Amino acid sequence: METFSRNLAYACLALLGALPLGCLLGGLLSGLLSLLLPQTSPGTLLGALGFGLVLAIPAFLVGLLPAFLYGAPAYAFLASRGRANYLTATLIGAAPAVLAGNDPAVAAMLSLFGIAVASLTHLFVSLRPGVRGHGSNNSFKPTPPRGAA
Repeated sequence: METFSRNLAYACLALLGALPLGCLLGGLLSGLLSLLLPQTSPGTLLGALGFGLVLAIPAFLVGLLPAFLYGAPAYAFLASRGRANYLTATLIGAAPAVLAGNDPAVAAMLSLFGIAVASLTHLFVSLRPGVRGHGSNNSFKPTPPRGAA
């Protein structure tokens, strides 16, 4: 098992890629979902995707501090205890939606962007070498001759 500080470093490094990609993914999904709402429909698919990209920029800026001050330490704590998986990452990403109060639209947006960023963070952390199931495969390397050091 790895220490909290090492897992925090891995989580912060993963967040450097997961935050912009998660915001883009969340923005594009919210743009596509806006096509389903007749009162706010942008009209075309291109308009919906443009709306999503415009929404991703403030989501990235707003999400910087919570991601690094709340999300990365929470994920590192769970990883140091051996409990980091997609379910716990999703719960970490969805938890800030509780702060939205009585506004369901804000809660939905916080959940959408938070879950996208948290899931990508877990994916990026789990892809690093040395994690279960990833890394080099030693089964096809020839065995060294006897006495080789």
